[in-house]
Amino acid sequence: MLEARWTRVRYARHDYLNCSAVEVPLAGGGLVSLLALTPNAHDDMGLLETRLSAQLISDILANMQVRRANIKLPRIKIEHSHENLTVALASMGLASLFGPGRAQLFDMSDVPWLHVTNVVHKSSLDIKAPRVASSGAGPAAAPPPKPSNRRREPAFVGPSEETIDVVLDRPFLYFVVDNVSGLVIAMGKVLNP
Repeated sequence: MLEARWTRVRYARHDYLNCSAVEVPLAGGGLVSLLALTPNAHDDMGLLETRLSAQLISDILANMQVRRANIKLPRIKIEHSHENLTVALASMGLASLFGPGRAQLFDMSDVPWLHVTNVVHKSSLDIKAPRVASSGAGPAAAPPPKPSNRRREPAFVGPSEETIDVVLDRPFLYFVVDNVSGLVIAMGKVLNP
């Protein structure tokens, strides 16, 4: 179990989902964070998964308060890869990208038969210290997100504020959140922390 004491995190409790939420900045200057939702009861993961929606995630993020906390996180390393996304992308309307002579990639090359043969995506989440590293890599890069007007955290935490203990020692859902756009860029479930 990894431990960080007297750390500033964003925290909330959600009655409808019967869970606690903690947001921990990831390594990389705070542009990305890890949102962990832990059921308050040990056996309420099914309820949390059934009731959770994109709107509720947005509501949780909007209503979190900065708190001073002692955090205990499990050592977690998750890697996932999709070896061939051509079928999925073709079904989304990008079929011409994979056809010789149909891709129309003239801005990249004068070769008329240039086309994409395969798309691979790999993502990983590695929690190995109080700071967290996350990455997603693939041959195609997305444009940078547009700035958001959503305020991420207050500038000051009062000195008299009570320190809370956050221990992720039972199953939880996690979301990697882009703090500029507010979009969830990865999500998963840890069953055996």
